[in-house]
Amino acid sequence: MAEKFVCAMREKGNDSVYSQFERLMQEKKCQEAATLLREKKGTSALLRNMDYIISRMTREEVKTFFSDLPEIDILKREKITSEEFGKELTRAERNDWIERSKDSIFRELQMTIAPCNYGLFDGVPHKVSESVYSEHEMSKQTCENYLRDILASEDFYEEIDRIYSNENEHRFVGHPVHYLITAGDKKAADDMIDVLIPALLKNKRLLSGRVCYVENIQPKAKHEEGFFNIFSAFEGGTVVINLTGENDLGMYATGYHELAEELGQKIR
Repeated sequence: MAEKFVCAMREKGNDSVYSQFERLMQEKKCQEAATLLREKKGTSALLRNMDYIISRMTREEVKTFFSDLPEIDILKREKITSEEFGKELTRAERNDWIERSKDSIFRELQMTIAPCNYGLFDGVPHKVSESVYSEHEMSKQTCENYLRDILASEDFYEEIDRIYSNENEHRFVGHPVHYLITAGDKKAADDMIDVLIPALLKNKRLLSGRVCYVENIQPKAKHEEGFFNIFSAFEGGTVVINLTGENDLGMYATGYHELAEELGQKIR
């Protein structure tokens, strides 16, 4: 009997708080609803309903909402790959920390970059991998040391000079430059990328050290939503497209030409 009484009181209390919360939300008093939930049920309950609350707020209300949350502090910020982000979302979904599925969040953010619409025997339309670079200790002298190690060309030395020059703005102004790296093999190209991206980061020419590598691109990649999501998913970062050619494209030459045209439209 005592157990039933406690359960009944607990359910009554929960219904009371959540019905008050829902009534405030229906009245568009989102800030009051959030305060009620935090005070009565704690920060964890507030976080579980965060998506719902924010979706009903104006932009200004959202700013106020976050500024009024002294219990939530950012202890550490770290750049991660979209794969790692997906794993964190999966963990949040399993623990009921979010009310939406990982897949719906990825679709909304256009972060699905891996191919998914192909048959078992068709072959993968494109392959993607990710890495995260840091600007740590990438001074001009360090760059030049790397350039000597990889026997860089004179043109590459000149580009590094331009990147570090005081005459150029050291801030992100979009992506005005697209680099075409020609090398004897992939290892040599990767060596140049390992110098170029940290140098651009160091000089604030990139917002993010996140890099997506796209390889083994087939003509059918143009039908993949994930292929063209890559450019929006890595905005502020870098997309490296490996255009290693084949000696005999044969009947597929037209398909590659159409894909190249669509890529050109994206890169412009």
